[in-house]
Amino acid sequence: MKNRKGFTLLELMIVYVILMSIIVVVDYYLIGGILIKGNYWVSEKTALKAIQIDNPDYIKIVKLNRNVKAYSVAIAEDKNGDRKSFALNTNILQNIDVIEPVEPEAP
Repeated sequence: MKNRKGFTLLELMIVYVILMSIIVVVDYYLIGGILIKGNYWVSEKTALKAIQIDNPDYIKIVKLNRNVKAYSVAIAEDKNGDRKSFALNTNILQNIDVIEPVEPEAP
């Protein structure tokens, strides 16, 4: 009977595939989903610029709520003092999709 020490190439390849699968899943759902697709890649300046593309009357951001999994919400004020909420979908490249209207927050 032979004295076998170590692992065969097939066993090492199976372990490698299992470990790489785990790393890919963790990277995609945790790191990629939060860092790249998180909706906190927005500042007040970039949010105002994105809102002003379709709504040029809005002159300032009153409040900006950044969220990771949900849309970020910006409350903008126009020249007359009227306020409106906008939902912002952003990514790491600071591409912003403005979704409107958003229901006003309860006081």
